[in-house]
Amino acid sequence: MGATKKRARVRHLIGLVVAAACLTALVACGDDSGSSAPETTTGGGAATSAAGAATTAAGAATTAAGEQATGEPIVVGIYTPADNPSFTAPELIDGAEAAVEYVNTQLGGIGGRPIQLESCTTDYTAPRLTACANELFQKEPLIIIPGPDAGALTVQATFDATGIPLIGGASFTPPEYTSASRALFNGWSASLFPAMVHFAISQLHATNMAALAYDLPSNAFIKALFMDAPAKAAGIPAPATVTAPAGTADLTATFAAALEAKPDALLAYGLPCQPAFQAYSSLGTDVPMIMPDNCGDPDTLAAAGSAANGVYFVGLYKGSEVFPDDPDVKLYNQVMEAEKPDAADTDFSRGGFGTIMNIHDLLDGMDPASLTHQSVLAAFKATTDQPSFLNVPYSCAAPPLPDFAGICAGSAYLVQQVDGKIQKLSDYVSMEELWGAAAG
Repeated sequence: MGATKKRARVRHLIGLVVAAACLTALVACGDDSGSSAPETTTGGGAATSAAGAATTAAGAATTAAGEQATGEPIVVGIYTPADNPSFTAPELIDGAEAAVEYVNTQLGGIGGRPIQLESCTTDYTAPRLTACANELFQKEPLIIIPGPDAGALTVQATFDATGIPLIGGASFTPPEYTSASRALFNGWSASLFPAMVHFAISQLHATNMAALAYDLPSNAFIKALFMDAPAKAAGIPAPATVTAPAGTADLTATFAAALEAKPDALLAYGLPCQPAFQAYSSLGTDVPMIMPDNCGDPDTLAAAGSAANGVYFVGLYKGSEVFPDDPDVKLYNQVMEAEKPDAADTDFSRGGFGTIMNIHDLLDGMDPASLTHQSVLAAFKATTDQPSFLNVPYSCAAPPLPDFAGICAGSAYLVQQVDGKIQKLSDYVSMEELWGAAAG
């Protein structure tokens, strides 16, 4: 949730088309997609030298606010899906670009050196993600910021082979969460969907839930891994599955079918936002509905109008409507308004912005000459209760779920749209609590 931005775009619920070749929890799928090996695995430049554990040199360069970064750039790659019918999040790059401008002009870059952001967009498929990865490898980045691309289900191994650390950003699939080369500041799918179940139980006192989605293997995968397991661990049945054929525009019949079983809560996660709002509202039901935060951004809610009244949303990053006095939120809003006034304001834009700020915060005190793939990854993997911009502290040294070692934090909170305004209903709830006994 955050300040209203000018650029509206079609919204789909997260999980609409997460490719699912394996339904086994915590198992990384092999690369059987036909994706090629990386064209280069060196990472490039100074970033390729082995450094072992992270080191912080005495007298490492520090910079004062307002100081312009100079010297040889530190290359950071970033990718995200855009301009495709399945799922898009171009604002991940918007947020990162705005933060790079701020870090380079106000914080002196990293150790006095400017960040050079190299971006690539994908179409939410493994072949295009592989091509995009190879484009970024040629730029010799020190770090790559990953985007929410289902192609990573089979392409993550290509990234792992390079030794380039993938830091922050957004991720959707288990191979990303189990990757030794990742350090994620939020659990995304592994936080969002368990949170929908958790809040339905803890806040709405539900014991009989229905999960609504398009009839796609990806949505079955999400439900089995990230919804059914936490529900069963809480001692209640897994949510009933109610699906519509992919592409269905009028979802009224789907929602009516879900309500026939008299559920205590609806979990809508794999459907386009506006048709879901319209169908839910048209039936006049008082059964509460929980949706992901990407259907609760200001532009989407404005377009929905009264149809979204009463709907609950799970949030991952801090926004101005829920955390108006938070210093990070104020800085984010100020910089985004100056640098990217037309960007969509979502968890993805905040995730991109926050990732750059976290990279600067952790690496700025290190000797720039010591920054290699190995030292950067080691620095993040050694963190404990490290402050995270627009989010809760992260601890890569002790991941909240040991089986998902690439996730360093994964808290979520609940809000509700009431008479045109977002109301906060909970504080951040930790990833361990969201998963409950299913955390292992």
